[in-house]
Amino acid sequence: VVSKFANVKEAAELLIHNKFYKSGQHLQNVDIIYVDKSVYNLFLIESKNALYKFYTSLGQKNLNYGTIASKKDFFKILEILNDSHIDPSQYLTNVFHSVDNLRINPILILNPDEKSRIMQGKIYGPILPIVTFEDPLEIKEKINKKSHVENLFYFGENSREYPEIKIMFDYQKLFFNGTNFGVLGGGLGPDYGKHGCLETSLGGRFGMWTFSKQKTFMNLGKYG
Repeated sequence: VVSKFANVKEAAELLIHNKFYKSGQHLQNVDIIYVDKSVYNLFLIESKNALYKFYTSLGQKNLNYGTIASKKDFFKILEILNDSHIDPSQYLTNVFHSVDNLRINPILILNPDEKSRIMQGKIYGPILPIVTFEDPLEIKEKINKKSHVENLFYFGENSREYPEIKIMFDYQKLFFNGTNFGVLGGGLGPDYGKHGCLETSLGGRFGMWTFSKQKTFMNLGKYG
């Protein structure tokens, strides 16, 4: 969820990298992005900038972008793109694919029909729906009716919102202004920390301290 109070550039970079890392074929990728309508245009610009920054736009010559795992998975993704509930005008990026090297470019789709396949569950591929909203209450039901929301990423730098957001949505883990790259943890009862730190009684840093031997680690991130 990207609110009107978000650092839009930062949110776009983190979410785009989370989704399209390994061509969207990792377990913790983003399923849907809900963006406040007032910052949607800026978010789209920053998302395209992030795609260019991380993966470039060199088509078949793009060596920085991964391939689909198998031909079976490749054609399964194409079937999803051919869903009759999606209008071509909803595509925010050009669709490029090549069966020769099993590549499908990152694809952004605006406000797809709730009945479409990409809105029904996790997609292990480079397809990302973006849904706009004007009030968080609009998307409360949409998110909470999902059968399994493991990670919820909320971007908004108005800390007064945080207590309300914590009880508004159903989820297993909640991140504020960050994603779950490099975070280990599990269980219920999430809390928020500075720039997306997640702490729970069963996971996060306390769980690591309890169930692991201490090790040396290096943090090269922005918030080290």
